[in-house]
Amino acid sequence: MPIIKGERCVHSMMEQATCQACVQACPRQAIRLTDEALTLDGGRCDGCGLCVPACPEQAISVEGEPLLRQQLWGRAEALAACSRAVLSGPGVLACLNAIGSSQILSYYRHGIAVWYIAHGDCAACFYGKARSFDQHIEDANKILQSHALPEIQVTRGEPGTWSARRSKVKVSEHPERRRTFLRAVVRLAPPEEDSHAARKSQEYDVLMTNWLPRPTGLLPWSVSLDARQCVGCGSCAEMCQHGAIRLESDCGFRVDSLRCTGCGVCRDVCPADAIRLERLAPARQFVMPLAASRCKGCGNPFHQPVKDEPDEYCHVCRSKPHSRHLFQVLS
Repeated sequence: MPIIKGERCVHSMMEQATCQACVQACPRQAIRLTDEALTLDGGRCDGCGLCVPACPEQAISVEGEPLLRQQLWGRAEALAACSRAVLSGPGVLACLNAIGSSQILSYYRHGIAVWYIAHGDCAACFYGKARSFDQHIEDANKILQSHALPEIQVTRGEPGTWSARRSKVKVSEHPERRRTFLRAVVRLAPPEEDSHAARKSQEYDVLMTNWLPRPTGLLPWSVSLDARQCVGCGSCAEMCQHGAIRLESDCGFRVDSLRCTGCGVCRDVCPADAIRLERLAPARQFVMPLAASRCKGCGNPFHQPVKDEPDEYCHVCRSKPHSRHLFQVLS
């Protein structure tokens, strides 16, 4: 049965969140989203794990994960097989398609750029219609290519050959030993810590790709704000849990797509439909300047995008006739 960390799910942060990624990914309709709750039907769920890579916040996990193997000359690889090829044991997952590009890039960040896999006939498999492991690898390699980084290599082996290779693994899968292994093979510099990264645990920070070197390279998600539609309310910055959109006094909105997970909460909360999210795209915006103003209607200070003809009224007063008795509730 999948383990769902409710505090990570976007629906725990915002009732109006539109994300249904896990619901749409489940081939057996075991996950249902209603106005009351997100529920998992244990009678329908078979533990395939296809909901895991679908979740933008990595709120879902299942038992089983790739096995790590240290090779000669410091090279490391990940071993993974589907249960149709190798029935059970370390490194065996119900379906290889449960390994998403986010997890692949996280392993790559720790120096693992080689995958050795074994699988059955995907065309004849019930899970074969899901986004495939090869497609996840392709997405990850597109990102790496655009940042001038070496690509991830994938080798396929027969079940017997894969099992023989697995038997040579000497690294314990105990969590503490696993973390020690990952630290030992790290090749890329870790991201710098700041107040936004500190909001979440180190485990949760792997969602972000702020270790990628080129600002012009492709990213898993690119977020931007339309200055023509934005009302400067700051709701997006308030709701973003990773600091992909931040409200800073010296520049206005700071946009950091390296931190974007594509959860869509910023877009859901925006009252002006001013947020744009693009998948596998370069960062298109880094700053959107704001100008300080005072509302002619309610008298409260507010911010708005820099324009040739700035608005005289805040977005609240503009949404209602300002001649009426209208007051803002300030937090």
